[in-house]
Amino acid sequence: MKKLLSFALLALMFSGCSIMAPSYTPSVKSIQAIKTSGAAPVAVSKATAAKPGLNNVSLRGNTLKSPYGDYSSYVEQALKKELTDAGLLDDKSTVVIGTQLTKNDIDVAMGTGKGDLAAVFTVTKAGKKIFEKEITAHEEWESSFVGAIAIPNAMNAYPTLVNTLVTNLFKDKDFLKSIAK
Repeated sequence: MKKLLSFALLALMFSGCSIMAPSYTPSVKSIQAIKTSGAAPVAVSKATAAKPGLNNVSLRGNTLKSPYGDYSSYVEQALKKELTDAGLLDDKSTVVIGTQLTKNDIDVAMGTGKGDLAAVFTVTKAGKKIFEKEITAHEEWESSFVGAIAIPNAMNAYPTLVNTLVTNLFKDKDFLKSIAK
């Protein structure tokens, strides 16, 4: 009976409320990749979403809020943090990276949770577009029928999903060519 009551309390705690996604933490691997790529310092413009629904994430009826206001800003801040740690962010640069979020899906399924993220990244140099491409990311993680397990697992997987997106951008040869010194 005590276990059943504890489970019921946990289920109530995680139903229909708002929870905050973890802040983004840069990855040493992606920082090294961009740092050693021969990239010049760049600026990052304000990110946007292709449609309003992309800035909403629901995990079994719970709203996952971005610590940066919205999810296009989450990707923008991740990019800025990675570039700052690599010593490559310069707000005065004429080379500017733009981001438009095009996909932001989290599936808190039983057994395996899945996330898919995509954004169109552009690079402009002195106002002229020199790069535009949609970059995607996919991650999977252990999930559960039990919401008290599945929801935190999905919530904690989100920064990894964003890191995969940023890393995939930093690996793109055309992107690297567009920001080269």
